[in-house]
Amino acid sequence: MLKTLIKKLPDTTYFTALQIGADDKLYIGKFKGTVPLYNYLARIDNPNSAGILCNYSDSAITLASGTVFGGLPNFIESYFNTSYSCLDGVGIKENNFQKGFSVFPNPFSAKTNIQLFNKTIKQIELYNIYGFLVKRIDNINSNQIEIEKGNLDTGIYFLQIKTDNNTRQTCRIVIE
Repeated sequence: MLKTLIKKLPDTTYFTALQIGADDKLYIGKFKGTVPLYNYLARIDNPNSAGILCNYSDSAITLASGTVFGGLPNFIESYFNTSYSCLDGVGIKENNFQKGFSVFPNPFSAKTNIQLFNKTIKQIELYNIYGFLVKRIDNINSNQIEIEKGNLDTGIYFLQIKTDNNTRQTCRIVIE
């Protein structure tokens, strides 16, 4: 097998962690000596492509004031692990009526409708793929609600629905 060098790091600089993202891209932390110097992540856009076709980007994601110090944070999947799911594969199935609720359309570009069957929605929380809360709607008191894209970026989000009996139902939604 032919090997292709896609990036050479300066001395005392190391790749520290690799993590595949929900977008199927490979994210890479970098570390310099004993000092957390880098405040960005590298990314490989096409990890299944050989050589330079993998599309390596050295400074793909800015961490603002954060730095990489030997690893990447683990996403706690169990936080969103429930028996409810809007999508078995992102963009494949738009409704899941047998689970007691529907989200339609999904994916969406302007707005989507959420409807619960036999329960009342009390609160909606929307998390980005990094687990940060990006939108919360409180005091709904209805079995359906419309969510508009507004200023949300395109991408994959986790929607958590809190119901009248304090249960939580979670699913993935896609904003185009």
